[in-house]
Amino acid sequence: MYPTPLFVQHHRQCRLGAAGGKHECRAYIDAQGNFALPEDGGTLPPKSKIMTVKKPQEARGHFLVAVVPDEVEDGKVVECKGVKAPPLNYTNQWVIGVKTFEEEIERELADALKRPRKQGPEGKGYKEQPGAMDLGESGQPKWREAVIKVINSRSKSAKRCVTDLIDYTMTSCVALYAGTVMEDKWMAYGDALSAWYEKEAQEHLAAKYPLLKDRIIQPVGTSRVGTTARRGGPPGNSPENARGTDSFGFADLEYSMNFNHSLACVYPYGDARRIFGQGTPKEVWHLMNECWVHCAPSPERIKEDILGWKGVAQKIVDAKGAMVPDLDFRSGRRLLRIDNKTGPDGSAMRKTKAKKRDRKDTVAQELTSHPQLKEAVERLLGPGGV
Repeated sequence: MYPTPLFVQHHRQCRLGAAGGKHECRAYIDAQGNFALPEDGGTLPPKSKIMTVKKPQEARGHFLVAVVPDEVEDGKVVECKGVKAPPLNYTNQWVIGVKTFEEEIERELADALKRPRKQGPEGKGYKEQPGAMDLGESGQPKWREAVIKVINSRSKSAKRCVTDLIDYTMTSCVALYAGTVMEDKWMAYGDALSAWYEKEAQEHLAAKYPLLKDRIIQPVGTSRVGTTARRGGPPGNSPENARGTDSFGFADLEYSMNFNHSLACVYPYGDARRIFGQGTPKEVWHLMNECWVHCAPSPERIKEDILGWKGVAQKIVDAKGAMVPDLDFRSGRRLLRIDNKTGPDGSAMRKTKAKKRDRKDTVAQELTSHPQLKEAVERLLGPGGV
């Protein structure tokens, strides 16, 4: 029986770069385009021209995982399962605070008056359009919805208000726990996106979700002692608390993306079965979203990770709220220093041990192929492949 009724889920952003690279993988193929060893007539295709870029673009999204009750006896949870919410895509958008976003709205309202060809006669803007004051689907005036749509979809410097991420998180949590015994008991934890903790964002959370605002776990008091030299706010990318995503979730997702992208490359350009690419942020997001929904992280991984939070929380308490050295894996993943230099003790070992997600037994896990790539698996691995 699980020792606690608290099931914590984690939400945060995941980014993956697109376009550019210095390496390519080529496989030996025969005249018919099938994979073949050199002794069987296989040859390597010519090298392609690979372009590198100084500032590759990114695909950005907001992801959420959770553990929900799966089996209940006498009102107590005896079994649970890991679940995922569909991610929120904010690729090419910069998330900003409420106050800053309102300033963007005012700026767009003023700029619209200077665009007579787009907005109508000079001097008329969003608010002067027919039906501008009517309420739209969001419950806001249609003029405001139109302004927000423009700000969200600019080709350059597109922005998104942090309230969109707050709304996504709260509505996703409610949906995941609806109808379960944890419907009124779930708690959520996420990375400390600075805009999220601004006064105006917290006011939005309290006003729109008055019964749920206290479900977000927030550091209080001296919980940040020893972790910063300037301010005492919530921690950022906390490797101790990032349960469900940083420990396993995003690592599994990246392995799955590489695997399924490779499978799709079995098919030539132009083939409808070549469903994945990574040349543009749009392609990367499609790959990321499809692998998140269909492949990784698995329910078992999510469950294993999140249920370990209680022990991690105790370690943080024992460390008096500071960074827990044994769980800080942000300084690299190699077991030995790559430069072979030795420390004061004469050892070339890295200062932190290898994280579980980076050990061979973790990386060599069974990978799940996308449902549309089963044929590619058989071509590469034969019948019975993953």
